[in-house]
Amino acid sequence: MVTLTGVLGVTATAVVTADGYWWPLDPTTPVSELDVLASLGVTLVDAFGEITSPPTQSTQVQQVAGLQARGSWTEGAIAGQDIFRGYVLQYTDLFVPAGGRLELSLNCEIYWLAYDGGCQFIAAGNGRQVDGFGFFINTEPAPPPT
Repeated sequence: MVTLTGVLGVTATAVVTADGYWWPLDPTTPVSELDVLASLGVTLVDAFGEITSPPTQSTQVQQVAGLQARGSWTEGAIAGQDIFRGYVLQYTDLFVPAGGRLELSLNCEIYWLAYDGGCQFIAAGNGRQVDGFGFFINTEPAPPPT
């Protein structure tokens, strides 16, 4: 049994915009939504080469940003957020059979929707970045001292 801990740092700017509209009877209001998630990916490869992904745990994923902008009849809208945070993502009580190996990844996943608007997630350049600082793998129970 092992506990996996990944550390991910995000320094970014997120912005969503939505246009205004001129026809008051238009049922489709301009809207933009941006969701950004930090996640720990876990893949287990057993001694025979079988690849499995264990069930997702809630501690594997954290929300980095969740923004929405909705335009109105007379004016557009904009929403933004500066992000400077570290995320500790964890998978607990994973059974790794003898001869098995783990493939781990730290991810910054971006989901967006833009109808008469736009979404930006700027995480490259001008000191902005997404960094995977590494993984800690703890066995449970700890092996006896030698």
